[in-house]
Amino acid sequence: MRVLFGKEVEVDRAGIALRADYPHDSYWTQATLEFSDGSREVVSLEKDKDLQFFDFKKRTVEWVEIKELIKAEDESPFPALTQLEVYGRYLK
Repeated sequence: MRVLFGKEVEVDRAGIALRADYPHDSYWTQATLEFSDGSREVVSLEKDKDLQFFDFKKRTVEWVEIKELIKAEDESPFPALTQLEVYGRYLK
């Protein structure tokens, strides 16, 4: 999934929410955030119903993509992403 900001922005934080209808759902243990500048952040996710936050070095980008999600080794075949938030500011 790619979030396109429409112009250059400076970002330094992300929030990820997993669907958490446990025990029906599984969850993702890891995800990669790839940015339009070519940089990447690999984040470790927990089996949690709350928004999980990840801080990283400021970078100027036009989009961010979440990819390479790794499923937990459990019985449920249903991991899901509920929300991706990216924090920063528009550049003039």
